[in-house]
Amino acid sequence: MSMGLAGLTPYPPRRQAYYTAFIVFTVTLFSFLDRQVLAILVDPIRHELHATDTGMSLLYGFAFVFLYSTLGIPIGRLIDRKQRRLILAAGVAVWSLATIACGLAQDYWTLFGARMCVGIGEACLTPAACSLLADCFQPRVRGRAMSFYLMGVYGGIGLSMMMGGLLYDVLLHSSPLPLIGGLTPWRQIFIIIGAPGLAISALVLTMKEPDRQDVAPLPVAGADPLPPAPDLLAYMRANLAVIATVLLAHGLLAFVSYGLMGWAPSVLMREFHQTRGVVGLTLGLLSLAGGIVGALSGSFICDRWTAGGVKAAKFKVCAVGAGLAGVGLAILPFAATPWVAVAAITLCITALPFASASGQTMVQELFPNRLRGQGSAMTVLMIGLFGAGGGPLVVGLLSDHVFGKAGLSMAIVSAALPAAAVVIVLYLVGRNGYEALRGRVLPPEPAPVAAIDGGAMPLARPA
Repeated sequence: MSMGLAGLTPYPPRRQAYYTAFIVFTVTLFSFLDRQVLAILVDPIRHELHATDTGMSLLYGFAFVFLYSTLGIPIGRLIDRKQRRLILAAGVAVWSLATIACGLAQDYWTLFGARMCVGIGEACLTPAACSLLADCFQPRVRGRAMSFYLMGVYGGIGLSMMMGGLLYDVLLHSSPLPLIGGLTPWRQIFIIIGAPGLAISALVLTMKEPDRQDVAPLPVAGADPLPPAPDLLAYMRANLAVIATVLLAHGLLAFVSYGLMGWAPSVLMREFHQTRGVVGLTLGLLSLAGGIVGALSGSFICDRWTAGGVKAAKFKVCAVGAGLAGVGLAILPFAATPWVAVAAITLCITALPFASASGQTMVQELFPNRLRGQGSAMTVLMIGLFGAGGGPLVVGLLSDHVFGKAGLSMAIVSAALPAAAVVIVLYLVGRNGYEALRGRVLPPEPAPVAAIDGGAMPLARPA
């Protein structure tokens, strides 16, 4: 049996741990399928509802992210105290019903409200999923454990592109479906992808709640040892510089990612005259492959560099990925053919998951267990404000008021490239503080007791 902190709390059996990881992957996949499908449907929604690019960016970003981000902190507090599987199951049901409501919206503002409700449900996802994984897998393999979450993220993004584009073309030219056939294709798509979430909500309840691993006090920098359930604000004040640097770095990575993926389909359709079906299939497959390859390789390198003693290894992964994404962004506005543009986008959608692979693992290592849900919620807040909220909006504003419809790729690069550069700067100035706080928070690991992936890595006792 593999033991937790101070050898007092056992990690769950391996079968239970991996079943939890499977549930996290499935829930995350459908979460991002529901939230991201709007990106491939921008133009038909815009034409039917008479919206501008700025209006669509608000619908894609701010409408979703406002409650998604702000409710994350109180939901994180619940997750740190109550059964996470129950909170997650409720969240899945809420966002699935809200996705169906998007397809039934009568006008722009009704759709805006439905997107806000999607955000309410999905605010449960990241804090619950990452807290569950952290209590199923020991720190030395936690990077790879978090890859289940990341594969769900990028798998969902890829499927949203593919299903959105292909379903739109099929529904546009096929016989009407029963019950919903009278609706326009983009409305039917929201209903089709939202409905399975109700069954997935029930599936979440089959998961067993793992024991929490914090049975001893953990220290705050420069202060006496904390009680078993430390106060978030006190902990943040004691370690503000380090935590703010890490959160800002991942917020900016999200700014780049959401700004690019929110508008990349429109770049290929407007500037290179590709059809929606072709764009959806192309970007969907590339997002799926690039996202999974990037997330897995980033997670693997996080663990490998950490085990090898590389200083601030996970933060370094962020910086490397941001630099690679910057190369792709620099190429995009100069692409003369759709294939060059696709290649530039592919580099970005592989490098950004590589960089983001370290994100939630870093947060789990910088907060004690009883603050992990709230720490993850703060990450969601930054990702929401800078990423889902800021990225698409800034690109939409630049498109409407600076570059015009023909300059959408330049709008993306003007917004995203400086943000990627700042991530590298944050790594250079924050790596020492990050490594020091990580060393104070993480308990000494027990001796390796099981082998996995060619190395001695304790996970859980065999089922």
